[in-house]
Amino acid sequence: MAVTERSPLLRADPSRTGRRIRVLVSGLVLVLLLAGIVTCIAIVARYLRGSPTPVAPITPLMMAGEFDAIVIGGGPAGSVVSRLLSDDPWRRVLLVEAGNASQTQVGGKNAVPSTLNFKGLTPFDIPYYWTNVANTPSLHWAYPDVNIAKALGGCGIHNAMLYVRPLPTDLERWKMDKWTWEKTLEIYMDIEDFDGPNSSYHSTRGFLRTSPAGLESPLSNEFVEACEQIGIQRTEDFNAPGGRVGAGFYHFNTRDGVRESAVKAFLDPIVDTGTGISTRKNFQLLTDTTVTDNAIDDHLIPRVVSEVPENEPEHLREGDLWKITWAIGVDEGVVDDHLQVFGIKNLRVADASVIPFIPNGNVHSSVVMVANRAVQILREDEHEERRVRTKHSK
Repeated sequence: MAVTERSPLLRADPSRTGRRIRVLVSGLVLVLLLAGIVTCIAIVARYLRGSPTPVAPITPLMMAGEFDAIVIGGGPAGSVVSRLLSDDPWRRVLLVEAGNASQTQVGGKNAVPSTLNFKGLTPFDIPYYWTNVANTPSLHWAYPDVNIAKALGGCGIHNAMLYVRPLPTDLERWKMDKWTWEKTLEIYMDIEDFDGPNSSYHSTRGFLRTSPAGLESPLSNEFVEACEQIGIQRTEDFNAPGGRVGAGFYHFNTRDGVRESAVKAFLDPIVDTGTGISTRKNFQLLTDTTVTDNAIDDHLIPRVVSEVPENEPEHLREGDLWKITWAIGVDEGVVDDHLQVFGIKNLRVADASVIPFIPNGNVHSSVVMVANRAVQILREDEHEERRVRTKHSK
């Protein structure tokens, strides 16, 4: 064999190289196949164990302890309280709501599809068709308990939108210096953005739009005229102190023909309409979040424990409470006239449950008033505490 001639053992063998490649590819395919089988088995096992479906990502909370005020419940009262508290730039506020957003202004859906009419329901139709929507499962949104107002906005998302204040005699029955007719009327004036004729009992400086009936049908006018003919006086404003008795047209919480709920009026300006996330650095909104525990330590409420449910949780109810009262200042009540829960320093209640006597009007307007007054009283108490501390420090 010549020196320059390569040994047959050193020559490349194409057939042998091809066999090696085929063996390598076959082994790789086998490994991938085994991995796929193992993955499928794991998925099936997880399904059979009934492990929960992964939930959608949620907005992470700020660091624990970063909140000066935690508002539980995003109904009319919670919407008002959280907005007004966050108006103080130094105050860090968290609003926790078990339901989801229900209106486009706070991250909800644009419209509700319907088989009840050929066009489908729009935000203009919902106030009139709500009964049918609520009782037609195919029309429900992708979250539960709309019928019981478990949603951001509470009862304001599906009530009749009537705006009827209590009478002076209603507040007189409360017999509390902090809850007089004069003080509550001032609050109503601060709340209201009235779209109607000038009146000493209405204002345009507030957030919440109120307006006369947008449509007066001929039949309705004939009814009012018939009442006048039999001696029932016509009233132009049921919210005027002397205008409650008579026949006329109610005022409504509507703006340009669309529902004007408390959550829309108060939270819409500080919540991104596309994401439902707060645009304020000192305010955070958590929807689809259930409060499970309040940590009470030495008669204080230092923290709130909550959970974000996976899909639709089932909460155990140990019996029903048929008789309970949170009324302000009554002998068997739970809160004082500052809305402070007796014996617990940092816990206040501000909703319909604290109203001692049901007013002669729509409760929704009273709830919004109570929430506004609650923030006023809290600020008054904080101011007094600072004054006392300053006095003692001198």
